[in-house]
Amino acid sequence: MPRSSPDPSTPRSTYSLRPRTRPRVEAPLRLTDLFDDVLEQCLPLQIADAARAAASCRALLRAWQRPSFARRLELPDTPMRADGALACLRRLADAGNPSARFRLGVARVYESSAAEAGEGYEEGLRLLKSLAEPPPEENLGALRGDALFEIWHLTKDGDERERLLRRAASEGHVASQIELHGTSKSHLQTLGLRRPLDASGVFSPAWLTASANILASPSAERDREEATASRHYCDRPGCVRWRFRKREVRKREAVGLTGSPYIRLWKCGRCRCACYCSKACQTLAWPRPHREECDRILGLHANALLAAGMDA
Repeated sequence: MPRSSPDPSTPRSTYSLRPRTRPRVEAPLRLTDLFDDVLEQCLPLQIADAARAAASCRALLRAWQRPSFARRLELPDTPMRADGALACLRRLADAGNPSARFRLGVARVYESSAAEAGEGYEEGLRLLKSLAEPPPEENLGALRGDALFEIWHLTKDGDERERLLRRAASEGHVASQIELHGTSKSHLQTLGLRRPLDASGVFSPAWLTASANILASPSAERDREEATASRHYCDRPGCVRWRFRKREVRKREAVGLTGSPYIRLWKCGRCRCACYCSKACQTLAWPRPHREECDRILGLHANALLAAGMDA
């Protein structure tokens, strides 16, 4: 049917033409920009898998632009991808997400490259302190105890260390309670633990994930091997706490680099070789692998003393 044209005799004012408008084109947000770890918390797994290869989602775009969305997002208890972990954590931390603030704080304090350059330590300590002294309306749960325990590790003053440790223990932090009251069988039973201890029963998922994220870095193992001459590490496998050796601290202070982790390390009472940052780490490392190593070192010492006596 041919299209009818308006009657020329009809005044133009009696009919109107809707102006043609160009549709507004919004810059699409690739769901992969949110990183897989965050995405899988926003959407069901099967949708997330499809979304990684798909285009964009306006609803998720609008939600992601709201700080309240990022603030309330629950992060997974698994290490994030090494190539985008810090960028993603920083974006969430800037929005006020407590889990991201804790993980980013731990990463900035103990991250090798940032520490060597004298960067990151002050930022990480500030993030941890913001969790230790949150506003009254902010409910952090176990993260407050985690932050207090981490600041305890980084504090030099003895009285302040004692206050921080007791505050962390009052929050129900298991490692703090072990540090205060020891690892006797009766005390472990009051905490619902039994030997041999497991790291998941002593440390929170937030700390285990934060440390696993640092160790997941492709260069983490190489950095640790190369830095043993300038650093003391906690010898429990899976622990990322470390401090510079005294001679390295003096070198750094001479050139104005002062920002670095301060960690007290205690030596094993038998072999005097292995060092640990807390009673919890020492107890976790004792059954495996340190017990066999400790016996081997004591055997070497005994053989050396016996040989020296025979020579005399």
